[in-house]
Order: sequence, then C-alpha cells, then structure tokens
Amino acid sequence: FLISEYWFKGEKVSFTTLRLWQPVAPGKIEVISWFLVEKNAPEKWRELSRQVYILNFGSSGVFEQDDTENWHNITNNQRPPINFKYVMGLGDQPLEKFTGPGTVYDGKWREANARNFFQWWLDCMTAE
Repeated sequence: FLISEYWFKGEKVSFTTLRLWQPVAPGKIEVISWFLVEKNAPEKWRELSRQVYILNFGSSGVFEQDDTENWHNITNNQRPPINFKYVMGLGDQPLEKFTGPGTVYDGKWREANARNFFQWWLDCMTAE
C-alpha cells in the first residue's frame, strides 16, 4: 500500500494505491496498480483523489515516467547469476533502550530488513 497526500486545486488530497508485481515469463513482469478510495467518500473527494492519483502515479504520471527505467533495470538485474550484497549497516548494533516490540537501529537507512528476511527464508528452507 502507498498512501500519499498532495495539494491539488487548493485542497489537501490523499489517495491510496495498491500494487501487484506479478512475474509472467522469464524477464517479464506485469504490474497492476489499483487506486483505492473509501466506499462512502463524497463524489467530489473521489474525483479529486482519482485525479491526483493519475497525475502522480498513472501510466504517464509525474512519478512514474522516470521509474520505468528502474523497473526495466530491476527485471534485467534479476537474471542469473543473482548476487545479493547487503552490507549497508552491517555490524551496527540495535538500540538497547527501545522498548519494543522488534529491533530498532539508529539512523534511517538500513538493510537489516532484507538481511533478516533472507535469514528467515534460509531458516525455512533448511528446516526439517
């Protein structure tokens, strides 16, 4: 889910989008993007939200035009051999004073989530 807020036509407008990235063949991925709005939202709000979504994340939206190159490269980079190298923040220690739940590191950017995911995946694949 992506929830975004923008100023549009003098009003602060938000929208929610949900995306599904579905591999369909080697080297090919289908991306489906849904625009979501509350069922009981007023018609004016629905229309403003839809317009903001299209302007920003539609097929020729402000944020999508430059992302197509990234998507193309992501697909190409997933061809074998795949070499994952997650080193950002490697060796950092979690904050001791965090009252939980979970593990928290100082700073904003970490690859701890990716490393933890792949460790979980490996544990699942090697479990008896």
